[in-house]
Amino acid sequence: MAHKLPIGPRTLKTALAVVLSMVLASFFGELSIFPALSAIAVMSRAFTDGLQECRNQAVGITIGGVLGCLTCLVCPDPPILLMGVGVVVVIFLCTSLHVAFSCSLSCAIFIIACMTEPNEVVASTLTRLFHTAIGLSVGLSINYLIVPYDNRAAMVRLLRRLLELLPDYLHQCLYQGLHPDLTALEDILDTVHRELATYRRQRFRRRAFHQQEAAYLAGCCQLAERAVHELTALCTVDAVGTPDPSNLQRLTVLGVLPEPLTLPGKPCDSDTDTVTNYHLRMLLDAAGFLEGLLLEWQDAPKAP
Repeated sequence: MAHKLPIGPRTLKTALAVVLSMVLASFFGELSIFPALSAIAVMSRAFTDGLQECRNQAVGITIGGVLGCLTCLVCPDPPILLMGVGVVVVIFLCTSLHVAFSCSLSCAIFIIACMTEPNEVVASTLTRLFHTAIGLSVGLSINYLIVPYDNRAAMVRLLRRLLELLPDYLHQCLYQGLHPDLTALEDILDTVHRELATYRRQRFRRRAFHQQEAAYLAGCCQLAERAVHELTALCTVDAVGTPDPSNLQRLTVLGVLPEPLTLPGKPCDSDTDTVTNYHLRMLLDAAGFLEGLLLEWQDAPKAP
């Protein structure tokens, strides 16, 4: 069975950022790994996430570099125990300044500075900081300017998958008397919420279109939530009633066929039937509106 290689645009952009940052850094002193690490760190899915990572890396490496220089100048060739104490201080400062994700790089720069000759530590540390700044700048620029991450199609695929799963769950609930596990639908909703939050943090050059699409996708997400909420209500009632003729016709169109031994479409004359048809009507309305919006998204012209 063939497997698709997980090599997408962001993977290729990461490789390009690493190459360019290291090439640029090589013109300003001895080549090091720091521009590559920084370029990789800012290759986030959202532009604002990349900016936040730039801040974290900049603050973290400054902490490690400054403390490393001070330690080396005050105590040349510091003992390993003193380096351990310094690592504790570095981690404490990074955590206090809410840049804990850069602790590893900050500690590495601190230890390297402690192991550098005192007469070279300041120049070496400044070079590493400069190399890191090159990596951050190159990585952020490439990530934003070259094929920016766009997860709209991924959200639409997830919502379509949710609609595809609804008929089977409805059949189990209405005609088989089962209480199906809705974890798969809930997982899809959670993923869509995360993707929508990421999309809102992205920054495209066509800002007005981006805001419009975010509102559109949020509406789709709300309809999907409503459908799952109504399905949950149907699956948790003590007894499920019989669909009325109107709902039965809509279920048939959706692909939810009754069992041969059932008598669908009979008049609703009980509270159970009334409650069932209310939740069922709300579910089918939400699913229908969502299907219509997804079709509009597919046919609508995309902004350049």
